[in-house]
Amino acid sequence: MNHLANVVQVFTQTGTLWENYAPDSAAPGKPAKADFVGWSGIGPIVCLIEHAIGIRADAPANTITWNLRSQARVGVERLWFGGRTVSLVAEPPDEKGARLVRVQADRPFHLIINWKTNRTERTIESAALSTFTVSP
Repeated sequence: MNHLANVVQVFTQTGTLWENYAPDSAAPGKPAKADFVGWSGIGPIVCLIEHAIGIRADAPANTITWNLRSQARVGVERLWFGGRTVSLVAEPPDEKGARLVRVQADRPFHLIINWKTNRTERTIESAALSTFTVSP
């Protein structure tokens, strides 16, 4: 959060996003290009994926844990982790609270989905589209 606050402060002062930022103050890095997101885009993207969407990738364990919180259609396409590319999408819940989940990956991995009080675990195989329902 400190990094994001510094990005906002520098944007307020300079009117632009910078390629990178100083590690110890609210200032552009040296050297850094103006109007170039570069490495500075990683912080907000990770914050969105991990905290807003609820997806946490653990490459050494070959596992993604997805804490579904949003009631809306939510997910991420072409998430790269541990040498694989994964797309995960959950549709809004039906009248009973169940959600249709679509997952596709170019290499196998283990998926854990936490939705309401239920935990669902699946091994996702490569290439094939996996579609299944998670219940509350």
